[in-house]
Amino acid sequence: MAWKNGMFIFNDESLPSIMRKVSRWYDVDVRFQHPDATLSFAGSISRFKNVQDVLHMLALTGTVQFRVEGNTIIVMH
Repeated sequence: MAWKNGMFIFNDESLPSIMRKVSRWYDVDVRFQHPDATLSFAGSISRFKNVQDVLHMLALTGTVQFRVEGNTIIVMH
């Protein structure tokens, strides 16, 4: 139902799963430098925010960082 309301909602969701959604919604490529499938996140943010806002929200957790190179998001731990 969240997608209908224009929201990304994450409830104990893995980082790869979140980044797949980000990749599809914003039409970007995602690469992981050191994937950690054990990381999970909870929260929500509007899908109509800029992709940078979504990445910033995830980075605020202190467990993941991002670098944007053109149309590619590089996920770092």
